[in-house]
Order: sequence, then structure tokens, then C-alpha cells
Amino acid sequence: MFFKIKKFLIRIIALFIPIRKYRSNFREKYFNKIEKQKQCSILKKLKNFYPVYMFKKHRIKPKSVLVLEFNDFHGITLPGYMHYFAKLGYNVDVFLRFGQNVAWKPLCRLKDKYKAFVGDEFELKENLNSEKIKQYDFVFVNTTFYYGVLAPYPKGNSTFKLLGLVPSGKYGTLIIEHNLDPYVKKYHEEKYIKAGNLFTLLGFRGTKMLSSSYVGDVKFTPKSDGKVKFLSIGTIHPGNKNMNLLFNACKNLIKSGLTNFEIQVIGLGNIDDLPKQLRPYFKILGGLTYEEMFNAIESGDYLLNLFDPKNKEHHKYLDNWATGSSILFYAFGKLPLMHKLFAPSYHLDDKNSIVYTKLYDGMKIAIEMTKEEYAKRQESLINLTKDLQEKSLQNLTEQMKRMQK
Repeated sequence: MFFKIKKFLIRIIALFIPIRKYRSNFREKYFNKIEKQKQCSILKKLKNFYPVYMFKKHRIKPKSVLVLEFNDFHGITLPGYMHYFAKLGYNVDVFLRFGQNVAWKPLCRLKDKYKAFVGDEFELKENLNSEKIKQYDFVFVNTTFYYGVLAPYPKGNSTFKLLGLVPSGKYGTLIIEHNLDPYVKKYHEEKYIKAGNLFTLLGFRGTKMLSSSYVGDVKFTPKSDGKVKFLSIGTIHPGNKNMNLLFNACKNLIKSGLTNFEIQVIGLGNIDDLPKQLRPYFKILGGLTYEEMFNAIESGDYLLNLFDPKNKEHHKYLDNWATGSSILFYAFGKLPLMHKLFAPSYHLDDKNSIVYTKLYDGMKIAIEMTKEEYAKRQESLINLTKDLQEKSLQNLTEQMKRMQK
């Protein structure tokens, strides 16, 4: 309310400036100042978070890594990668753009020490172009592409192009590519793959795997005693998931007398086409903070991916994009339901998940599964996650040693 009042007063004062151009410049100047004050006020309430202007006085410790995320998304991968560096004995600093990756708190469960410096694109760019960055051993780039004011959506741009350089520590740069197509060719990243310093989440297409499957302290919870809870998490868009597959499966479950279930839908977007008869079985939770989402997962039972093998756009999840929900089912040990076409890409089988040909059959197995069988598959999924983490940490360690020679 305080900042709204200040903006209101600025508008009133601006009315007394007769020339439109100067009136507009006056408002923009002071609105920007008020916005900065608002951001600083928010950051003061967050542990380990600081305005980026404080970076100039920040003393970079020996054996440190800088983690960079320029976007408002991919926050879910940050805690896993920060945790790897902490395990390897590195001090971790983070550059974040002020937005969802601050407000939604993806690092809320992370117990490792870190300092996060937050600002807008222009402030981050200025600091990343400073010689001070060379004091870090490595710079870790969490996303190679960028959407924002410097490259308006939907065009996007290369993170390195908008910065005017590849930010590098004394030993170089480590990179995660989330989308091999189109960015490897579009941004000429073949040289990074050849050098070994570009990783992907699951090692798709012969790249090195650097799995992000850790979000911090979690509870591995058993299957619910009462209503079985299925969670669909992520942006509701036909290019990501087929909600009609879920609607049809739910209708068939109800017809067969299996009504002891609930579907929780978490994510931006809408499902206005949800059939009326199914509405009692659905909870539309919308966009949640990470802590709210993590709590929902811990109290749920299964994660739905809703990939449609007939939709060619979904084939990106076979060997190009790693679905964000994979980070969640690995991290929380929550059994995923995945179509058999996609399951091998995520190391899933009938021992650690539910692999199906028809979604109805998979959901029926999930509902009728005993708590003992659930616990058995959950243990296998947790062990799979440990294997992915160990292999990823080994890949990261070997590459960092190679770059330090």
C-alpha cells in the first residue's frame, strides 16, 4: 500500500508538468525508483537474498562458483545444481532476475549456504561484464536462452548474445542446455558439447548428464489411506500435455466404479473444457509457490505427465526436452504415470513407476495398488534418483578437473 500511495502522488505531481514528454520522463524516472525501493523491501525479508548493487562490495571467497539464471523460469533446477557445488566444497553465489524465481522461492527447502544477488536484466548484465566475475572458479549458466525485455517474447535470444560475452570464471563456464533443438544449432553450441562443458538434464543425444533431482529437505511419504491423489503439474498447454486423455480416463474410471480418486491440477493456464461430471473429482490449484507445490506433492500419491504419443510435439520429451515433472518425481519419490513410449527416456519401468499403454489402465493400477507395493516401487525410484545424482556428480567433477588443468 505504501508504494501504491507513492506512485499515486507521483502521478498527481506529474499533472503539473505542461509538456507531455517531460511529464512521461518524470513518471518513468520516479516509478523506477519506487520499484527499486519495493524490490529492496521484499529482499530484506528473504534470508540469503540481496539487491545486486550490493555485489560490488561482496567479497568473493576462494573456491567459489557463480550460478546464473536470467529468466523467470527453470527455478526448479537451481537447488539441485547448487547442492552439487556445495557437496564439492564450493561457495555458491547466485544471480537472479527479480521475478518468479524470487517471489515463488524455488530455494525454500535448500539448506546449503549461498548468497543470491537479485536485479533487473540491465543490472545483472552490467555486473556480469565486470572483471570481478573472473574471481570465481566457474560460472554456471542455468539457461542458455532468454525471454524478457532485452529479447521480447516470443522471439527470445541467446543469453550470451544479450550479455555480449560468455561469462567465465578463471577456469571457464559450465552450461546446461534444456532444449537441444533448436538452441544447439541456433546458438552454435556444438563447440561446448565437444569441449564437454555443456550438459543436459538426462544426457540426451549423447551429451553429458547433469541431473537436477534435488530440491532440498523432503519427506518420502507413503500412499494415502483415503482418496488417491493424482497431481498434474506444469503449464496447461496442448504442446505440453493432453488433458483430454485425462478426462477420458477419469470418465472410464467412474463408469467402472472406481471413484476413490482426486485430480489436483497445479500450474498456469485454464481447463475451461473440464466436463461438468468430472468437476467434483478435480481441484484446480493454479500457480502455486514452490513451497505450496512441494507440500501438495508430499501429501499426494502420483504424478501425471499426460504425454500423447500421437502428438508429434510431445516427442520433444523423448530426447530433447526433459519434462520438469521428472525433477519432482525423482526428488520426492512420487510414482509417475508415464506412457510406455516415453518411459525409457526417464529410466522408468514397472519396478519404479507405472508404465502404461492406456492411461485408464495406469490409473486403475495406481488406485488399486497396495501400500506395500507402492512402498516397494517408491524405494526403487529413490534408488534410481541416487544413481542419477551420483553419475551426474561424477560427470561434473571430471569436467571441472579437466578444465582446471
